[in-house]
Amino acid sequence: MDISSNMLLINRAGLTNALTSPFESPITQGQQAVKFVFDAIDAVRLHRSFVYEEMTGEKIDQEAFGEVKSTLFSLSNKVSTFSYLGSRPERHILSMRLEALSQNSEEQSLSKQLVVHGQTIRLLFFCCDCAVLRSLKGQELSMTRYNEQWQTLMDTVDALTQYRICISSVVQNGLRNPKLLIGRASNLLNKAKRFQDQGYINQCTLDEAIARLSDSMHDLTKGSSIYAPLLYLDTSFMSFELIKVYKQIVRDQLNRCKTKQDSTKMPA
Repeated sequence: MDISSNMLLINRAGLTNALTSPFESPITQGQQAVKFVFDAIDAVRLHRSFVYEEMTGEKIDQEAFGEVKSTLFSLSNKVSTFSYLGSRPERHILSMRLEALSQNSEEQSLSKQLVVHGQTIRLLFFCCDCAVLRSLKGQELSMTRYNEQWQTLMDTVDALTQYRICISSVVQNGLRNPKLLIGRASNLLNKAKRFQDQGYINQCTLDEAIARLSDSMHDLTKGSSIYAPLLYLDTSFMSFELIKVYKQIVRDQLNRCKTKQDSTKMPA
C-alpha cells in the first residue's frame, strides 16, 4: 500500500465542519479550501495504492477500500461549497473526477487508471493554486518564489506520473523497452533534482527519495535485473515526499500572507 496516506482513514467528520462561509476572511477561506485539497489528494493517492495492489494480484482490505471510495464520493459532493477552488465549471469538473474514482472501473487497464489518478491530482494542484492566489488578492506580497516552486513541482509530478505508468507496463507485461524506462527514470531524476535544488526546510526525506531513485537509475543503466514492484515503491515514496514538501510550500505562503495582513491591522 501507499503507506504515506494511512493517516487519512478517514476524516469525513472534519470535512463536514470545514465548509467555507462568505463571511470568513479571504485568508481563512483560502486555508479551508487548501485543507480540502490536501484531504482530497491524500484520498486519491490512497485509492491509487489500493487499485495498484488489487490489479497486481495482491490481497487488499476490501472494507478499507470501500471506505476510501466513500470518502471520495463525500469529497465530490463538497467541492461546490469551496468557492476559492476555482470557477463553478472548474469545480464541477473536479467533482466529477472525484466521483468517478469512487465508482468501480475494473474494465480499465492499470496504466489507464494511473493516468486518471495523475490527472485528478494535477487538477487538485491547480485548484489549490487558485485558492492561494485568491487568498492573496489585493496584497502586495511577492509570488515569485512560490510560482517558481509550484511550476517546478508540476514538472516533477508530470515526470513521476509518466515513469509510474511505464513501470506499471513492466509489472504487467515484462520489460519490453528498457530504453523507455531508463529515459522516464532519467527525466524524473532531473526534474526532482531541480525541485530539490530550490531548498526546503526539513527536506532530508525528499533527499532520501531522490537518492533511492538515483540508485534504481544506476541499476537500470547497468542492465541489472530489476524487480518492477520495487521501482513502483520508489515512486510511492517520491510521491509522498513531493506532496509533503508541496503542503509546506502552500502553508508557508499563506502564513506569510496572514502575517502581513495581521501586521497591517496593528495600531500605529
